[in-house]
Amino acid sequence: MSKRGNRDLKRAYFQIAAPLVWFDRGENPYKTLFERKMAEGRAWHEAMPFVCAALARHIYHCLKFNDPYDVEKAFRGSSSTPASEQELTDLRVDLDERFEVMEADLRQIEG
Repeated sequence: MSKRGNRDLKRAYFQIAAPLVWFDRGENPYKTLFERKMAEGRAWHEAMPFVCAALARHIYHCLKFNDPYDVEKAFRGSSSTPASEQELTDLRVDLDERFEVMEADLRQIEG
C-alpha cells in the first residue's frame, strides 16, 4: 500500500478486507476482485489495495447517502459480462445509421 493517506484508516480497511478475500469460503465480489488482480500477475500486497479502495468507495457511498449496504447494488455496474450477439448486431446497426446521417450532413454542407 502507498505511504499516502491516513495509516490507521488504511489499516482498518485492510483488516475488513483481508478476511473477505482470504478466509471467506463463499463467493463475494471482493474476493472475485482480488482473484482477478492476482490472475493479472499482481502479488497479494499489490492486489489488496484494489479491494480496500472498492470497500472504501462503498462505505463512503453508504455514509454520504445514508443508504444501507447492499453488496448487489455496490457491484452492479462492475460486472464484465460480454455482450450477446444480438446486442452487438443492434449496436452495429445503430452506429451504421448514425454514420449515414452524419455523412449526409457533411455532403450537404460541402455541396
